[in-house]
Amino acid sequence: MKKAFILAIILNLCPLLRYQVLAETVTCPTIADVYIDELSPDENFNYKTRILISYHPSKGRARGLLKFNIPMDLEASQIETATLYLSGSYHTSGGVSIDVNCYALNEPFSEGSDTWNTLSGGDYDTSVTSPGTLPAGNDWETSFDVTALVTGNLQKLSNNGMLMRLQSEGPLNEHQHIASREFTDPQDFAAYLEISFVEAQPVPTLTEWGMIILVILLLVIGTIAIVRNRRAIT
Repeated sequence: MKKAFILAIILNLCPLLRYQVLAETVTCPTIADVYIDELSPDENFNYKTRILISYHPSKGRARGLLKFNIPMDLEASQIETATLYLSGSYHTSGGVSIDVNCYALNEPFSEGSDTWNTLSGGDYDTSVTSPGTLPAGNDWETSFDVTALVTGNLQKLSNNGMLMRLQSEGPLNEHQHIASREFTDPQDFAAYLEISFVEAQPVPTLTEWGMIILVILLLVIGTIAIVRNRRAIT
């Protein structure tokens, strides 16, 4: 009789197990990328197989723009970690190791038409940033944490995209190339985000709350009955 009662309690608790939090990971590929260059302010560089991040004392700045396919139903409160994965552009001469900052754009961009001038160098939100480092050379892969940016500015990042620039644009001559979606070298890959998140817990309905309370009451009553039964036997 006792075993049957305990089994009944366990069976009643089974539906409640679906409220446990499960961690998942989603890969978000780039759906648009291009760089804008102050040296050629009216040229669109979408035909390039690379994204240039640079500063030159006489040629000016170059900044990268990337947009990722982030699930629209993903909420910032669900995100645990976000990592940006990047590859060097193998067929270029490569560049030096540089420190970069990533920001969310305030407005969307068009990879097929936008230039330095059409975007005024890039309109980005400076309130949240995630830093990273790109290695030297042309044959490399790297990743760095962008959780602060993704959780702190998810809506703008999803809708408009990301801007990447040198942490310090000057006075030193610095540059590096990232493989774009148009890459042709087998060593390269296009940038992507990997986001680890937890599924949102469903809110129990009134009927489910009633079942929860009933199960708790049954557990309490059953425990009291078992204790009294043991006392009566002894």
